Amino acid sequence: MILDKEAIVPIVNAELCERGSYGKVFKVQFHPDLNPQPGHETPYLALKVMESHIEGAEEDAALKLLRELKDDHIIQYLGSYQFEGGLGNLI
Repeated sequence: MILDKEAIVPIVNAELCERGSYGKVFKVQFHPDLNPQPGHETPYLALKVMESHIEGAEEDAALKLLRELKDDHIIQYLGSYQFEGGLGNLI
């Protein structure tokens, strides 16, 4: 599913899992209307929110690599957007 770049992603559940020096990781669940597998439980995803742009170049390189690599054993990069004042990377 591709969302309009101006769309507000309807997160119905967000639980803070970890906090580090550059950001936070949340366990999130989207509204059931965005479920990629209708008829199944809406999956939980990881949302990494960068609060600092100090390591921005390294994060960009890691995300570029995740976008290019396709394997069942590699975390899939789903997209980025603004969340709680930082850049959110959905994986």
